[in-house]
Amino acid sequence: SMFGKILKIFGVEKKEIWILFLTTMQAIFIGAYIGGFDIAMHAVFLHSYPFTEIPEMYVISGILGVVMMFFYTFFSTRMPFRIFIFLNYLIILALTVVIYYYSFLEFNQEYIRYAFALMFPMNIMVFLNFWRSMREIYTPPQTKRLVIHLQIAFYGGVVAASYGIILFLYQTREYQHIILFSSVGLALVILLQLI
Repeated sequence: SMFGKILKIFGVEKKEIWILFLTTMQAIFIGAYIGGFDIAMHAVFLHSYPFTEIPEMYVISGILGVVMMFFYTFFSTRMPFRIFIFLNYLIILALTVVIYYYSFLEFNQEYIRYAFALMFPMNIMVFLNFWRSMREIYTPPQTKRLVIHLQIAFYGGVVAASYGIILFLYQTREYQHIILFSSVGLALVILLQLI
């Protein structure tokens, strides 16, 4: 059939359609979260601090990233896979909401520094979480065939979020709310984990 030929062109088997759909949606939402969160945090930080402080914050962010990686690796070998992935997403989502609340609703410049320093470690955790879960879901031969679809979906999510942000900023300058919108993407990933 024509549908079968299309699947063959894209290297997808019929039995893989549903799981590929679910993981592709996750990739899109992860990309949207990372793209939106990154842009929002840079915009908010530069609104409150001079750009000359960015290098120092990158260094602090890198140190925090190493610490978070240590804990990520430590717990990843000591917890059941699904629980570990699910809890990681929940923690990052909770941190995102807390950052939004304390940095924007209860505005404090010092909180914005902390939030900006956490940006890269949080993005790395989400990224690692996603690809680790994909390695558990797909076999190595499947990964080799299907990873390109997930990569395209991920970058598509980043681009879609970036374009959406441009349209949003064209309408309003309340860019701090972008971080809340990006958290919706992560919430949807958590919901898909339950399927």
